[in-house]
Amino acid sequence: MDCADLMIRLALLCGCACGIWFYALLRLRRHPLNNIPGPRSPSFIAGNMGQFFGPQSIAFQNDIISSFTSSVVRLYGIFGRPVLYVYDPKALHTVLIKEEDDFEQSARLINMNKALVGPGMVSTLDAQHRKQRKMLNPVFTTNRMRSLVPICYNIGFTASDTLASLVASGPQEMDVLAWTTRIALECIGQAALGHSFDPLVDTSRCELGQTAMKLFPAISRLHLWADAFPYLDRVPPRMRRCLASFYPLRVVLELRKLIDVVILHGARMIEAKKHALKEGELGAMEQMACGNDFMSVLIKANMAAPEADKLPDAEVVAQTAVLIVTATDTTSNTLGRILHLLANNLRAQRRLREEAIEAWQDGDIAYGRLLQLPFLDAVFRETMRLYAPATWVIRDARKDIVLPLATPIVGNDGTVMDEILVPKGCEVIVGLMGANTSKAIWGEDALEWKPERWLNPLPPTVAQNTFPGVSPNLMSFSGGRRACIGWKFAELEIKALLSILLLRLTFSPGSKDIIWRAAHAVFPTIRDDATTPQLPLTVGLYHATPPN
Repeated sequence: MDCADLMIRLALLCGCACGIWFYALLRLRRHPLNNIPGPRSPSFIAGNMGQFFGPQSIAFQNDIISSFTSSVVRLYGIFGRPVLYVYDPKALHTVLIKEEDDFEQSARLINMNKALVGPGMVSTLDAQHRKQRKMLNPVFTTNRMRSLVPICYNIGFTASDTLASLVASGPQEMDVLAWTTRIALECIGQAALGHSFDPLVDTSRCELGQTAMKLFPAISRLHLWADAFPYLDRVPPRMRRCLASFYPLRVVLELRKLIDVVILHGARMIEAKKHALKEGELGAMEQMACGNDFMSVLIKANMAAPEADKLPDAEVVAQTAVLIVTATDTTSNTLGRILHLLANNLRAQRRLREEAIEAWQDGDIAYGRLLQLPFLDAVFRETMRLYAPATWVIRDARKDIVLPLATPIVGNDGTVMDEILVPKGCEVIVGLMGANTSKAIWGEDALEWKPERWLNPLPPTVAQNTFPGVSPNLMSFSGGRRACIGWKFAELEIKALLSILLLRLTFSPGSKDIIWRAAHAVFPTIRDDATTPQLPLTVGLYHATPPN
């Protein structure tokens, strides 16, 4: 091949590339969602996704919620493709309930979750997902929640006793997140897996607990490379050594090591439990509610199911990993968030403590009464409204579909629209945070933490905008068949632990500024080290004021 021939081929290649580029730009300019108001794109390559999925995600979401009057906002995705951020109640009902088959879980998140934890509930679609959900639904009934109350109470009192002994000589600053993570892991261990990970009797932490705290920060470091995780994760060992300095691969290798620890623990527990169930060795294990924990119920149901309905072993192990990963960090961070809020609001802390002391005077608080303690419920709901551990979920439009709106929006060209045509393949971000914090719905004080709002009639706009969340008036746990299946257990666990910890302990601010960083779940750090999960607060003993 001579030089002239090479130049001609290069010219043709460049011409084709330019043609494809201009064709893509032309299609983007004609995209049906371009008329939807939204922020400008700071990058043609990353669009707004660096802002939305980066560490400043909370601030960015707050900005688009407050800056645009419409409850549907157009963002720019990778290479400028439009993405919808939606928190209009009628639109969310269409996406999550009415047309849920046409708005499935985001393919890129499915691929990432599958690479992380295997074929569990967060990484399966359609019939496979429905099969898993059907098998797991009986695990989370009200009666089963009621039977798990003693487990939560025992763990709460054990942790409370240990913490009280550590501050017996006076208040101390300690990493409260380390303790809430240990407590949450032990709750999910005993209640969900029939296994004790941590006796909670001293300051030592188990391997799985330390691993759990590192997971979401590691996931957050993937940032825009999250889509590439399934592919980078498959890089052969020989190539890994050559590419070890490539930042995304370094993060992937770190994340893989953490996930492997979780999966190894889960696989071992499943095998031990299956053996015990087959051999009928449940006597000694039932002291820890084995046989009543989630995994025992699932395994027994799976063993008894017709062959066509059985879940493969890999899917059962994946459910274990999903429970450990999703239930530990989200619960521990929410419990930590409430303690952080109470540390900065001593009036609310005193009121909650007084309610707990009164409730415990008659002995163990029954399940129904625990869930209905007025101020405890208000604190839980207000925290989940304003500071939900997850702020979004993503759905893909499987076909061109019309999205109706409860409140018409004004397009960039002045057109008033009461419905939007969503083209096939478009990503729709379900704005949990937008639904929970919109001033148009919750009032001008929507961004203020006010538990008292739940003790009075909510604004009429809340009743007028009925969201499809599984928890009334909240989108924090999402809605539809992919809603958080364990939200009732999370509520039970957090309320039980709060009612116990406040009986003997006080919480006040520590010496360091706390910031909450966005990842798949929001987690606390300190300003001087924004990558390490930690929540330093001052913990002391509560001394009741003697009666006059």
